This record gives sequence, structure tokens and C-alpha cells, in this order.
Amino acid sequence: MDNPLVSIIIPTKNSSATLGACLESVKNQTYQNVKIIVVDNNSTDNTKEIAKRYTDKVFDFWPERSAQRNFGIANSIGDYVMIVDSDMELNENVVDSCVKKIYSDKNIVGIIIPEESFGEGFWAQCRRLEKSFYVGVDWMEAARFFNKDIFQKVGGYNENMVSGEDWDFSQRVEKFGKIDRINDFIYHNEGKLALSKILKKKFYYAEKFLEYKENSLNREKISKQTGIITRYKLFLSQPKKLLKNPIFGLGMLFMKTCEFGLGGVRYLIKKHKKKGELRHFINKTIAKILPTKQRLQLIYLLVFKRWPRMSNPRTFSEKILNYKLNYKPIFSLCTDKILVKKYVGDKIGNEFIIPTLYSGKTLPVTRDWAIPFVIKANHGSGWNLFIRKPTDLDWGKIETEISKWLQCKYGVTLGELHYDDIDPQILIEPFVSSNEFLPIDYKVYVFHGKPAYVQVVLDRDTIRQQVFFDTQWNKMDFTLDGFSIYNKEFKKPLLFDLMLDKSAILGKDFDFIRVDFYEVNGRLYFGEMTFTPFGGMEKFYPNRMDLELGTLW
Repeated sequence: MDNPLVSIIIPTKNSSATLGACLESVKNQTYQNVKIIVVDNNSTDNTKEIAKRYTDKVFDFWPERSAQRNFGIANSIGDYVMIVDSDMELNENVVDSCVKKIYSDKNIVGIIIPEESFGEGFWAQCRRLEKSFYVGVDWMEAARFFNKDIFQKVGGYNENMVSGEDWDFSQRVEKFGKIDRINDFIYHNEGKLALSKILKKKFYYAEKFLEYKENSLNREKISKQTGIITRYKLFLSQPKKLLKNPIFGLGMLFMKTCEFGLGGVRYLIKKHKKKGELRHFINKTIAKILPTKQRLQLIYLLVFKRWPRMSNPRTFSEKILNYKLNYKPIFSLCTDKILVKKYVGDKIGNEFIIPTLYSGKTLPVTRDWAIPFVIKANHGSGWNLFIRKPTDLDWGKIETEISKWLQCKYGVTLGELHYDDIDPQILIEPFVSSNEFLPIDYKVYVFHGKPAYVQVVLDRDTIRQQVFFDTQWNKMDFTLDGFSIYNKEFKKPLLFDLMLDKSAILGKDFDFIRVDFYEVNGRLYFGEMTFTPFGGMEKFYPNRMDLELGTLW
């Protein structure tokens, strides 16, 4: 057997607590022809200083593990690569066993290294017990040692995956040959585990799991990986192991139940949100189980990873919650896309109002509106159909979509109950734009009649980019979740001052209101008034802006 070079790729992020032991275990391998490559993701501790004691190959790359691994592999040398996490420690014979195994059979393209968990506290012992059930189970384990050529053939790790990427990569590698295993272990340092930490981590990765599930090459394996019944059958297949220490056994089963429950809810929310069916999903499930206040608290916890302060709200998102629970009748009037036109016209003038081509509970028999035009529902947000050319006029599909709108209570999902006091109707308006694309949307955040910031939303047809400005048209350093960031220069609109003036008039009677405008062909058009943007469930980045906007309230 030759003495081939093995590159060991270790992604890191604030890994100072475990990285030293990890690198020391690599250094102490009986197989010495290895090259350590550390790829760091903006660590704020001394992770990189520790890494530099063991290797001169320390790089900066992000945003997540898959991208870091691919970067490390691209900068590696030698015939083989091994992927190790920074909280893992290697048995001294791991690399030697991997090299011998892959040399023993030319058909082997990847090698599974069994894992054993360790850590401090009761829940770490529960996790150790859980991981022991997975050793030798092919649908739970994933390969970590590969021929470098395989990476190039399969295109590396899928960088859109943050969860399930190891399983995904192994499945793609397996198309080119056999995946085998060694008997020497990797030891996974779980640290001091608390149940809250476990569930927080599961919650984060469950949200990201959709990409793996939709793209998995092995439907049988993913069915087993995600099936709670299959997992429990695995645990119960070794009753002696469960009963050896029944306290840890019961704790492990309770822990997995919590993980599957919380992770499952987060996964389903992400899935239905991506399909545009989140509102219907919540209305049919969570809304039927929990009262409005408790439902809002739960959804807030899922989004912001903390419990909201309902009695003494401080942040913008918390105050939106209170706004929803203590709404006034005028909220419904100003949110109704039909009735708000007279309200706004009386306040700032009818010249800012987009004309109404038709409104009513059903579509009329005669539908001779000039193309382009827009079909909307008056009692929700995002319910629009843009008819820009004759081929868009599929009335069967249009009527089916309208029927869904009119049957749905928009406000139930996120507790925006002022929407549910609106009489559902259809609204037809001319398509207001200087071209075939949706106009730029200027969303003015107004507190006590004083405009504070303007959210500019561009490319609304495609990637929905955004940028925030203050009232002096200075570009801000914060953004809102759910949008791509627009990084190019953006000129101040000609009617910006008029926009601020009219926003102030419309907002003077409210603690907070967001007023939307379009500037098209030298004219300013009113879009809508919103009391609860995104239901208060979208996050600002950096997080400090949630508090800063709350202080303006």
C-alpha cells in the first residue's frame, strides 16, 4: 500500500471550546500523512488562533457548513479527503483504517465512520444512548471519508442544504460505487446539554430540512430518517439497551418525542410557507387548537426563538402583537382595499387614488376591462392576480383562485383579526406601472404621524429585493427577513417629499401605520395602509432594529 496524503477538512464557527481536542486527536493519528484544513465562519472567539497552532491552512469562508466543506476540499491536496466537525475527536486509528479499507476494494468510494456521543449532564447521556442505536444502521449513518475525485463527480456538498447535507452527499456518492465502513469510532462532544439547547438546535435545522427532503435521491431512506414510528421501532428493537438504565431510556424517548414534535411543526410551517399555503395550513391546524393569544405567543416563539413580553412590550414585533390583540374598528376600515379609498381620498385627495374598475362579491358577467388590469381581494394581503396580456385570461383558474380568497379568513392565521371584520369582496383596478413589471413599492413606516423609515421593494415579480432609507434618503444598514438585499445605488424618487408629507397626514391618528405608495410616470399613487406588517412575524437584521423601532412607538 502506498502512503497517500489525506486532507482533513474541519469547518468552524466559535469552536474554541472543542477545537483543540479535535485537532489534537488528528495530530495523534497513527497514520501521519495528513493535512489539516480549517475553514472558519466569522468566529468571534479564538478559534482561528487555536487552529493556527496545528496548521498553516486556515481560511475564512461562509455562510454554512456545506459551503465551508466545499471550499476546504477545493483547497486541498492529495487523493483523499475526510470531513470532521470541530466538536469531534478521532480514535487514533481512524485515518489508518480508512486508508486501508479504501485500498482493499477499488469499488469503495466512501467510508462510514461510526460515532459515539459524550458530554456532560443527564441529556448528554440520553443523546449518547440514542446515538448508540444508529451504529451499523445504513439509513442513519453517512460517509465521511472519500476519494477526492468523487467530490468533483458529484459536484460537492449541496450548499443550499443546512440540514441533511451529509445524507444527501452520501446518497449521491453511492451512485458511483460502494460505501463501506470501519470499526474505529469518532467521538462527538455534545458538551453540557440542556433540553432547551437540544430543541433550539432541532428547531433551527428542521426549518432547513425541506431542501434535503425535496431533493433526496433515496425516498426509502428519507422515509425512515423522518419517520417517528420507524425511529421508535429501532429503539424498541433493542429493549435490553433501553432497560439497562431505564432513567436514561425514558429520558431519551421523551427527548426524541419533543424533537419530532417541535421539529415537525417547524418543518410543516416552512413547507407550507414555501408552497404559499401557510395561511391555510395554520387556519386548519393550529388555529383550531389554540386561542388567539396563545397561538400568537407560540408562533412568536417559533420565529424569534424567545417568548414575547405581552404585558410590557418593548420591541417592534412585540408591540405589533399588542396592536393585533387590541385593534380598533378603524383598523378594518383602513385595511379594506375598497373602503380605504374614500378614507384616503378625503384625507389627502382623490388624485392619489388608483381608480376602481369593479368591486363586488362575485365577478360580473361582462368582463371587458382593458388589459392590463389587476384582480384583488379586499380583505387580505398578497391576494393579487396580474392580467398583463390576453393569454393571462384563464377565467377558470381565476375563478378558482378567487373562490379560495373569499372563503379564507385572512386574519385568523397570525391574529390580525381586524381583517376578519372586512366584508370579503373582489376589487379590479388598472395595472399601474410604466412597463410590464410591478412598480417599485415605497413602504413608509410612520410613528405618531412622523415618518421614520422607507422600505423600498424592487423586482417584486422575481426575487423581491429591498433596501431601507431614512427620511433624509440615507441608506440604512438593516434589512427585513424574506427579501434579498439590493446593494446597488438607488436614486431618491422625485416625489419623495410629497410621499412623506402624505404619509404623515395618514399616520397622525395612529401610534403606528405603514403607508405604501407607487411613483409611476411622474404621479404618486396610494397603495395600502398596513397596521401589522407581515403580521409582526418577520425579523429585522441586525436584531437591534426590532428594539430601536419599538422605541419609536
